[in-house]
Amino acid sequence: MEKMVAKDDAQVEQKVAERPPFPKAKGDGIVEFAFVRGKTALKTLRSTYPLKMMHLRGTPRTSDSDKTSGGESKPELPGAEWVYMLGHGGGIVSGDVQRIKVDVGEGCTAIMTTQSFTKVYHQHLGQTARQLLRASVAPGALLVLLP
Repeated sequence: MEKMVAKDDAQVEQKVAERPPFPKAKGDGIVEFAFVRGKTALKTLRSTYPLKMMHLRGTPRTSDSDKTSGGESKPELPGAEWVYMLGHGGGIVSGDVQRIKVDVGEGCTAIMTTQSFTKVYHQHLGQTARQLLRASVAPGALLVLLP
């Protein structure tokens, strides 16, 4: 069965394919997480205008209380690393193409979200806007997307 693609979609796909490798084109982003010393760590975080990505460090936490019955500190539980996807403008406008690559290494826990919501403006003169996310999640890893 052959997939039918509208002329407009084919033009957008060609435009996306012609863009330079990551993260050189406008609206590109790349995020990589690795498991380092028993914790999830942010390995790479790059983005180009108008996409902006920010890292919020995971907070250390322990189970139940901070101390054992003997008074020693409990070992820290692994936390998640947070990345916020933001826009420099008021939202996604006609003609915008955002490509985001995410790589979550084995054993990592990562959360990607936006500041509140992503506003998408009306189409102007037949131009469309696209936000593409390609995620690679290794065995034993968790990626939570909260748009």
